[in-house]
Amino acid sequence: EKRGGGVGYFYWVYFVVDFLGFGGIMFNGGIGFRRWFFDFKIGADIMDGKEIITKTKPCIKTTMTLDDVRFYNYLKSVKSPFINGIEKLVEEKTLVLANRIPKVFDTYTLHDISHSFRVLEHSYDLISDVKQLSHLDITIIIYAAVLHDIGMAVSSEELAEIKTSDYIYKEVKYSSMKKLRDGNEQLAMQDFIRKIHADRSYDHVLKDSDERYLLPEQSFVNFKEEVAKVCSSHTKDHSWITKFCSKDSIKGDYPFNLQFCSLILRMGDLLDFDSNRTPPVLYKMISPSGFGDDEWKQHFMIQNSPKVIEGEGGRKTITVIGESDEPKIHRKFLQYMTCIKDAITSTLAEIKPMGKVYQISLNPSMDIRIETKGYSFSDKKLAVDYHAIVNLLMGEKIYGDPKLALRELIQNSIDACKIRSEFIRINAQYGDDPYEAIIKIVLNKTEGTVGIKDNGIGMNSEIITKYFLNIGKSYYTSESFLLKDYSYKPIGNFGIGFLACFMLSNEVSVKTRHIDSDTCISIDLEKDSEYVVISKDDNLKFEGTLITLDYTSFMDCFDNKMDDLREFIETYFLTDGFSIELINVNDENTLQIKNPLRLNADTAKKNEFVLPLTKYLKGIKGEILVKHTERFVSSLDDLDYSGNAYFYDGTDIIEIDDSFDISKLYCEEKIEYLSIPIIDDYDSSELDKYYDVLEDYDEAFDRIIDSVKCVAIFFNSSGAYYFDDSIIEKGDYIIDEIEFDKLTEFGQDINSKTKIYHKKINIHKCRNNYLPFHSGNKEPLWMYGLRGGRDVYVRNILIKDYNYRPDILASILIIEKVKIDIFNKKIIPSVSRNGFDKETTDILNYAINKAIHLSALDHLKLNDTKKKTLNSFIKKYFQEKTFLETDRNN
Repeated sequence: EKRGGGVGYFYWVYFVVDFLGFGGIMFNGGIGFRRWFFDFKIGADIMDGKEIITKTKPCIKTTMTLDDVRFYNYLKSVKSPFINGIEKLVEEKTLVLANRIPKVFDTYTLHDISHSFRVLEHSYDLISDVKQLSHLDITIIIYAAVLHDIGMAVSSEELAEIKTSDYIYKEVKYSSMKKLRDGNEQLAMQDFIRKIHADRSYDHVLKDSDERYLLPEQSFVNFKEEVAKVCSSHTKDHSWITKFCSKDSIKGDYPFNLQFCSLILRMGDLLDFDSNRTPPVLYKMISPSGFGDDEWKQHFMIQNSPKVIEGEGGRKTITVIGESDEPKIHRKFLQYMTCIKDAITSTLAEIKPMGKVYQISLNPSMDIRIETKGYSFSDKKLAVDYHAIVNLLMGEKIYGDPKLALRELIQNSIDACKIRSEFIRINAQYGDDPYEAIIKIVLNKTEGTVGIKDNGIGMNSEIITKYFLNIGKSYYTSESFLLKDYSYKPIGNFGIGFLACFMLSNEVSVKTRHIDSDTCISIDLEKDSEYVVISKDDNLKFEGTLITLDYTSFMDCFDNKMDDLREFIETYFLTDGFSIELINVNDENTLQIKNPLRLNADTAKKNEFVLPLTKYLKGIKGEILVKHTERFVSSLDDLDYSGNAYFYDGTDIIEIDDSFDISKLYCEEKIEYLSIPIIDDYDSSELDKYYDVLEDYDEAFDRIIDSVKCVAIFFNSSGAYYFDDSIIEKGDYIIDEIEFDKLTEFGQDINSKTKIYHKKINIHKCRNNYLPFHSGNKEPLWMYGLRGGRDVYVRNILIKDYNYRPDILASILIIEKVKIDIFNKKIIPSVSRNGFDKETTDILNYAINKAIHLSALDHLKLNDTKKKTLNSFIKKYFQEKTFLETDRNN
């Protein structure tokens, strides 16, 4: 059967389908293909510009033909010379849309030629008078409607190429999308193509034959790039349309307005939602699930096809009529309506200054009439008190100290510089000048300003609108950013950090330009107002971002002391990879802030060593300064105890010396002894004096313990019974059947009390060599050497409340200073950026501690016996392997 209407020749063979049962239908080639009717085509498939004859290829039978499109009919009625080109385009692209898009989007709503035609019909309804438009305006709209989704049509060869691990399109990585979709290849491919399809449509048009886009009777003038831009624009924001689409152009004898074409196409595309696009019969056949299912059901709600309804006086209103029995889908639908409302507002604002030809008479409000079944939506919504929320987020309740607001601002600058550095590296060409990241804090007392200026990546209109001005939304956690898969992971994750600047100044101004934009954007904000002032200008000389604050309120936070400001910056920021300059305009003084990650090994004292940690940790760089002590144990004298040594052999307490075999003391990774103060007549009087005041013998003993003689009674804990940390007197037992009276042999006053201190030396045995160690982070920090200097940063920013404290530490190490920078993407600080949650803290402590011991094993000067002992200790106490650990042997 020959089908007319300018869509070419299609050959169809029909077979009978039981529409009530569906059970007997056999599909050659599998299920999942979209059809208005269950037809099979004997015709031509277009592949790479060639016709390949197929016998049983499924094809969609459209419900509309080109003859149903009013734009086309108008051009035919006026005998436009563009008609032949339009008909050829539709004929050649129909099969591509019908057959290739379902290869990836088998459960999506339809993006076939019928969708293009309906987009054109909705667009036509929006326009006040089509006769006012030029033939080229109309033709560009028709071409773009046909081609705007052509980027979703993917060949088998393209699919194979995309699946390669290193495939990148416009900075978007397929591997990143697959990672975000938890390895689901089908879902990742769908979302990847959907994300980039507008740009693919742009490229498709530019690669297309010039002949298809020639102006009538013009051999060299085409409108291909104009069509490509309109195709690309349907997923871009309005700032993109304003920047890249002209509104007053001419080709040959034809004027045209590309901004108008883009805005009309966008609105027409948004309005194509109803059961025409999601036929119920086809929905049952495909059985979509998840996102696809919600999308299809959302369209089923709508009962009216024309969405633009003309009222009295020619005023048009976008009207939606339907019914719903599923609240979940209804909510999704209402979110979609919000998108349309926003598009109406911005479209009317853009079109208003265009002139009479391009005006549309559209009501800014929508008429939405959805009848609900079995439920009702309240007219109440969750409301947010702007002032209450902002005061909460910008106040000291989160950050604790107003000075930390400066940390937030400089942190934002560091993120911006790091991202720009990677952006430049990816896009660099031979001969380009190297990028030097610079952050400046400029104080100008005369003008009353403090500026935090960086030459980072900057912001464009989309980032400002969607993220910067949207409290709680961070661009760095958005899919748009994550799909670029930069190796650097910004520390900003919560989208509230900028608000902290109001702790420093009641008025704040922002000036910024994105590296890919020639538009410089200025924003003025006030602490007590949600309204912002935005202005734009073309300024290619300005780069990065400048935050301007009030000088007086800013310096008040630092007690008006420049040294305090300098010290704060030096403490809170590592300066590797960029420079920070503190500039005092009035004094004409520039101070370079320097705080490198590397420790200065030249200042190390005797037996002090700088141990590298980077080799042992994944996503963490750093060093540690340790003091090496010879704390291996081979005899009694190597043990840390006070007083004379005795040994309980099971029957009696005997005095021992350095020749005693300490293997008799070792039991289950420890050596235990009782430290007992010997209270003679004099000490008894002192003890009574303290007791009279404190009325607590435990506290009284703690006061005199350093001034009295003690005895150390060692024992093997495998069988002995002792009284742990207890006050004893005449009639009590010391250990097993040994009575208090035994202590009189050492000088104890029989009528005075004393106290048993149970001591435990953790000790690891490897053959006949013993290695003492500290265990349990309840021990005082001085035992580890950690009196200070625990500088732990995340992406160059100090995490001030994180206290590295090893749970277990070999006693040969005294840790003097820790300095590390964490850039592992899985390590995320708290909202305040002051610390981590408990789980993260525990993992970090363990991983850093293990790295310290491995580095000590590799770098300290130990003989073979001691190395074997330390290695045995590491294997026993650091068996777990966390995601932060590398293979040190690689």
